[in-house]
Amino acid sequence: MRLRQGELSGVEAFGRRLLEVRGNLDYAVGFEGMFRLPNGRPPLLQIHDIPVGRHRISTMTMGRGPDVLLLHGLGGTRASLFETAATLSRRYRVHAPDLPGFGSSSKPPLGAYNARWFADIMLGLMDQLDITWAHIVGNSLGGRIAIEIGLNAPERTGALGLLCPAVAWVRRSLHPLVRMLRPELGMLPHAIRRSLISMQFWSMFHDRDAIDPAVDYSGEPTTLVEFRLEEVAGGTELTVSESGFDQIPAARRAEAFRMNERGWATQLKNIERHVSA
Repeated sequence: MRLRQGELSGVEAFGRRLLEVRGNLDYAVGFEGMFRLPNGRPPLLQIHDIPVGRHRISTMTMGRGPDVLLLHGLGGTRASLFETAATLSRRYRVHAPDLPGFGSSSKPPLGAYNARWFADIMLGLMDQLDITWAHIVGNSLGGRIAIEIGLNAPERTGALGLLCPAVAWVRRSLHPLVRMLRPELGMLPHAIRRSLISMQFWSMFHDRDAIDPAVDYSGEPTTLVEFRLEEVAGGTELTVSESGFDQIPAARRAEAFRMNERGWATQLKNIERHVSA
């Protein structure tokens, strides 16, 4: 009854464990919109199939306000972003598609499945939904796609929210092999060894020796990194800024600034090499 009265959406009911699901999750969270509602009100969320060229993109839309596009990560579906969608829908109109090859969207066997391919389809989805521009939030692979959209269509991109994005300018040794394997097959090209996990983990830190095991960093305030894209003559200008150092404990502030500055100098060189390649 609470769904029928519009007190909460199917996503919120599922998140609060008020809704049990067997079978197709889309039918459960979109249950409210399957019936005529009191006073003819529109449903709080809708799940619809949107044709984009030769592809069919299953998309969940909820909320009102400026448009936000939510992009999930590799091996996931929009379900991984349900709570994010429900929270943002209080102020925004949120669109959470299943990327092609995942979830309820079509799975073209000959798709390129690279960032540019995904980005072009997402821009086509925006066209079909009459979205001129949107804020784009992406996790992992979705973050990489968000970066691609921002670089290639900055006029259609508001803010970018990047949640642990797959980094565009880092070249991976097994990338050619991974591209040959279709994502719908769920295959991995190698075993996940402890040494590989350790190497990938420590590669996230610019200076691994600066991490003191005796220090608990969990309560320390974080800094804010912002990427700004602006059209200029001959291309797109990227500006990276980091703020919030004044909130870091005074004893660590200068060292944190020095480490982060060196790290970003290295990353900007990596970005420059990627763009010029």
